[in-house]
Amino acid sequence: MRAVSAPDITGRYPLLPKHMLKRLRNSYDGEGRLIEHSIGCYNTALHRYTVSYDT
Repeated sequence: MRAVSAPDITGRYPLLPKHMLKRLRNSYDGEGRLIEHSIGCYNTALHRYTVSYDT
């Protein structure tokens, strides 16, 4: 699998918006090791993105 930049993606998929919110999230176990890396892209004109923090 190869990572691509946003301009590369929008060039391949012209229906994607030119501007979107990109979310990066890492989760770690109790010993500090990375267990999940997640990337999400959101078209905020169509979908709301809400952040909630549990403290």
